Amino acid sequence: MASGTLIQGFGGDDVCLLANWALTTADPIGTAVQHPQWHDRVLSVGGGTWGGATMVVEGGNDGVNYAALKDVYGNAAQLTADGIIHIQMVPQFMRVRLSVVGVGASIAPKMLIRRPTDLRV
Repeated sequence: MASGTLIQGFGGDDVCLLANWALTTADPIGTAVQHPQWHDRVLSVGGGTWGGATMVVEGGNDGVNYAALKDVYGNAAQLTADGIIHIQMVPQFMRVRLSVVGVGASIAPKMLIRRPTDLRV
């Protein structure tokens, strides 16, 4: 699995988390993150080498079985080039994966996870 890190507690009053991954053609599946109570999520990718790859955002509730998620407009949460996705669906586990690995792909998705306004300190 592609490495993933979760930076906790930033944004003034610790209202944000930041998940980082490093996906490559050889290592196309990101480690899952949990924090379903923090429901506002924006994923971005910039400055990557895509090589024809497609990245999808997936989720599941058991940490084993995953399905593709949708963005806030009901479209598949996926990218084929640098961009931003606002994700509405929040299962127990979320991960990123290259569903098409491409040739020489190397991308670094980042997902900002914010606490709901009523739960902020």
